[in-house]
Amino acid sequence: MAEGISPKEATERLRRFEDEFSVKHKFYQINKSGEDLFGLQNVKYPELEQTEAELKNLKKLYGLYTEVVDSISNWKESSWSDVS
Repeated sequence: MAEGISPKEATERLRRFEDEFSVKHKFYQINKSGEDLFGLQNVKYPELEQTEAELKNLKKLYGLYTEVVDSISNWKESSWSDVS
């Protein structure tokens, strides 16, 4: 993870990395299908699996962050008379 960037920029970077990962995962699936077709042993890519897990966790984290920021923003816009 990069230090010193805003959460908004981090969220945007996460989206870009998810797009890049999606392309690489599709290539992996195509290669796996070819290996299965020709009866070859499937090649394992532990880095790909680790990256997938990290992206899922980061997506949860930034999703939670965005939800909290949106909730706080909504609370700031609400009047106290609407709360009760």
